[in-house]
Amino acid sequence: MNPEILLRPGLDNWKPTNSQHLEKWLGGEVVEQLSRNMRDFYFPIAVAGVPGNVYAMPGGDFCGKILTSGEASAVDRLGESVRREKLARRAAVHRMVNTRGRGKFSARDRTYNAFASADAVYAAMTGGKAQFFYYAKTGVGASAIGGAMDLWTRASQPVAGAAGAAVPGGTVPTNASAGAIPYVNPASAGTGHFVLAEPMATVINMNLMLIDRLFAAAINPNSTANQAITGVPSRYTSTTPSSLSFCGGNFLFPANPTTVLAGTAHNWVLGGSANGGCVYTDQDGNTGANLPLIAGISACPVAQIDIVVNAPGWFMPLAAGDYGVREMTKVELSAAVATGTMDICIGHPIVMLPHWAALLVCVRDGLRGSFNLTHIEDNACLSMIEMPKAATTATSYSGTLTFCGE
Repeated sequence: MNPEILLRPGLDNWKPTNSQHLEKWLGGEVVEQLSRNMRDFYFPIAVAGVPGNVYAMPGGDFCGKILTSGEASAVDRLGESVRREKLARRAAVHRMVNTRGRGKFSARDRTYNAFASADAVYAAMTGGKAQFFYYAKTGVGASAIGGAMDLWTRASQPVAGAAGAAVPGGTVPTNASAGAIPYVNPASAGTGHFVLAEPMATVINMNLMLIDRLFAAAINPNSTANQAITGVPSRYTSTTPSSLSFCGGNFLFPANPTTVLAGTAHNWVLGGSANGGCVYTDQDGNTGANLPLIAGISACPVAQIDIVVNAPGWFMPLAAGDYGVREMTKVELSAAVATGTMDICIGHPIVMLPHWAALLVCVRDGLRGSFNLTHIEDNACLSMIEMPKAATTATSYSGTLTFCGE
């Protein structure tokens, strides 16, 4: 489904999510973090791991049905699932002992979750439609609480990605790029979808966002000249809202890939200023759209997104009324930052992955539990952004991701 439909008025089937049930499930602090991160964003983003079909909405609200009574949290459900699994395994062992003398096992013993037999499991796994990936990223500390981090250049699985090529051309990364989760395009004519995540973080109340990294260009931070950008993304470029490739929701973020910036106060210059400022093409294909003035971070650390914390910290706000970026055409800094590196990037949000506990794998059934199945373009360069942090502590992440083709 294209999340743009959630922005249309008069859709009674997309009502506000029960806030008490959501807070009980994810925890009040996690919900508050998600809400704060979305307060100034302009497009819905699916929230993984919530029973039902819940989206974080522009303005910080939540939309969609949550399929829980509000009496159990995700941790409670995990404990109950573990208890049931232990009982099921104990019963299976008991049946195996009782049937061994008859030289056979019962039909139930040969069942693998929802599959009727082991052969059905093998057929699904080898049929070219399911993909399973492990990731592990070692994070770094933020400059302050509320800082957001781009994990693209962090070790270790996938390997660290490289900075973008220099302006004006830049780089259009793909699933074949070093640093990308090695997503495989569906073998059939169907489309790919996010299905499931099983994430873990070393710090409580953190939040990752899985994105398609569409474009990156290395600018010269030691310059106040207007720097032109000619490279354009190859995915999520459509200006047709009904298209799965619609560029609505695409967002801009300046990230520091390798070297700490010098301690120089600087802004991303208002579009339309004397030298041109920061200029982009919007979701309707209108050229010459102007970014507002955005404050950067003096001495921005490696991996941090160079936007002053909590304002909003992880993306560049767009001109009033815009809710997507097709391409970036000009960029300009207010002051020359003598040392350091800076990429101007375009990303497309796939799904939010909230971590409501530390060192706990948040096991989620992506089909029976939550049902987001967000579309993924062919050749997607899947990577992760650590959303504005609840603590400055360096946080490491690991887990698995599951995707499937139609």
